[in-house]
Amino acid sequence: MRSLLVCWILFTGVSLTEVSAQAEFRVGFQAGLPVGHIETSSNLKAGMEVAYLYSVVDILEVGPMLGYSHYFIKEGIDLPYYKSSETQDIQLVPVTISGRAYFGGNFYLGAAGGYAFSLVDWTNGGIYYRPKLGVIFNGLGINASYEGINMDEGTISSANIGIEFNL
Repeated sequence: MRSLLVCWILFTGVSLTEVSAQAEFRVGFQAGLPVGHIETSSNLKAGMEVAYLYSVVDILEVGPMLGYSHYFIKEGIDLPYYKSSETQDIQLVPVTISGRAYFGGNFYLGAAGGYAFSLVDWTNGGIYYRPKLGVIFNGLGINASYEGINMDEGTISSANIGIEFNL
């Protein structure tokens, strides 16, 4: 986990210093429906991310991404891997490397992968992955994605729709 964080910091530093003229910040927000193991315990997921993407070639962008994911747990529900008398929402902070390849101009296929750190006390987090498909018009993007976090306690996942802004 430490080596992943060190790699992410080095990657961010190189991207900020070497190609800052070709890079852009993207801020995104998404809402989703939990699927899989958490589907019966949660009915809504909300999240956001900030990415610093730079162009490697004309159709490919890569860079670091930092996000926040919040899974709202239904009242009175115990998660299969966390037993408590109090309902506790799941809050995660993904630290990832993100990339996207453009097809046909504005359409892209993207992915992010890394580690999601937990803000709740019953888990440390887990491996994060998020494939997505989107379109960008004049700096405004709309995308559909699947988010998955593989933790020791189980897998948390959601199907999302999102919007992003080019800063």
